[in-house]
Amino acid sequence: MKRITLLGLVAILLTSVGGCITRAAKEAILSPKGFSVPVPTKLAAAQRNSYSKVQIENFTNTGIATMPADMNQILQTTLAGQIATLKPKNAILTPSPARVLLVRGQYVYYEEAGGILDQAFGPFEEIIALVELVDQSSKKVVAKGYCVGRTGTTRLQGPKRKAEGLAKAIIDFIRKSCKMPPQPPE
Repeated sequence: MKRITLLGLVAILLTSVGGCITRAAKEAILSPKGFSVPVPTKLAAAQRNSYSKVQIENFTNTGIATMPADMNQILQTTLAGQIATLKPKNAILTPSPARVLLVRGQYVYYEEAGGILDQAFGPFEEIIALVELVDQSSKKVVAKGYCVGRTGTTRLQGPKRKAEGLAKAIIDFIRKSCKMPPQPPE
């Protein structure tokens, strides 16, 4: 009888602690996520250009009151840092042409996880922007799409972390929309 009670107690303990163990693993391992969804355009893949420099303009706020006032500065710093640290096989810039790609857009949605329930069941924060990639010399819009930066752990909360996810999304969007430099030999 004691053995059955002990096994039952261990089973209950393992099933109830499983969620805590999973959350602890997520807190230790995960980083902010970013993904992009391009809006279909008529620009053929053969017409795509490669770029040697990316300039980010200040994004406009569509009336989101909870967004930090310095979000543009945080995003610009984060995006520049992530582009600079890309490994050669993941590079989005090529040194040969002197073309500049402008990144401009508007913030569409901003969410913070602030309540007690958000913290208890796993916080979810995100920022969504409508982004345009513009060829600086011709002033033509190369691509348009939505970029999302998302965080899902307590450790990754805040504007800086959401900007990291949004920067990843913008890099992904550039990768999908522009001609990439040739891969270096291995």
